[in-house]
Amino acid sequence: MDQAVDAVNLGAAGDLSLWGLFMQADIVVKIVMIGLLAASIWVWAIVFEKVITVRRTKRDADKFDDRFWSGGSLDELY
Repeated sequence: MDQAVDAVNLGAAGDLSLWGLFMQADIVVKIVMIGLLAASIWVWAIVFEKVITVRRTKRDADKFDDRFWSGGSLDELY
């Protein structure tokens, strides 16, 4: 008997895709999911910005290092 009830409940579950589950969720769940998605996008934007900044800083440090050890005047370097 329990198996028949479980089979009926599984059949009545409806759309189990991500979009279907989102559309069937309560408003609080939808708000939390949208908030998590927005936070994820924000975090990835920060990560990409930091990667670009570190690469630019490394490139500038390499240029400075090359100019410093080239034997030129420190006054010109400054």
